[in-house]
Amino acid sequence: KENRFNTSVTPSREEQSAISTPTIMARSTMGMAKYCCQMGRLSEAERYARKGLDSLTKFNMHTQSGDPYYLLGLILEEQERTTEAYDQYRKAAWNGSAVAKAMVRAACIALKQGDAETALAHARLALSRDAQHPLAPVVMALAYRDLGNKKAAQDVLDRVMAEDRMNNLVRWLG
Repeated sequence: KENRFNTSVTPSREEQSAISTPTIMARSTMGMAKYCCQMGRLSEAERYARKGLDSLTKFNMHTQSGDPYYLLGLILEEQERTTEAYDQYRKAAWNGSAVAKAMVRAACIALKQGDAETALAHARLALSRDAQHPLAPVVMALAYRDLGNKKAAQDVLDRVMAEDRMNNLVRWLG
C-alpha cells in the first residue's frame, strides 16, 4: 500500500517531552496522535488519541470541541474499523464546530455499508451546519442514486455546479 501520509511533519520538543512527563498534557498528546496518524503509525496514533481523550474527559464527560473524537474516528477508519470510527464521529458531532466534518465521515461509512437513507440524513445534517462542505453533496448524490432517485441526485449535482463550476468531483459525477 502506497504511503499517502505527510511524513514531513515533526512534533516539537515540547510536545515530545509533555508526553513523557507524569502530568500528561492532553493537547500535546492529541498533537502526537495527529502526527502519528499523518506518519501512518496508526496503532501508536490510536494510543495517543485515547490517552488524550482520557485526560480531556477526566473531570468532564465532554471535550471542549468534537475534534479529539473526530481524530480518533479518522484513525480508526484508516484501520478499517468502521463501526468504532462511526461511533467516534457521532460523539464528535455533539459540538457545533465538528458536526459537519464528523457527519460527512459518518455518512460515508453508512453509504459504504449500504445504508443510503442514513447516509442521506447525515449528509443533510452536515450541510445544515456547513452549506459549503465539499463532500456532503457528493454523498447526498450517491445516496440518492443508491435509493433509485436519479433526478434528486442530478438536482444536487446541478445545484453545486451552479455555485462552483470548478468542483471537479461533482463535475465527474454529473
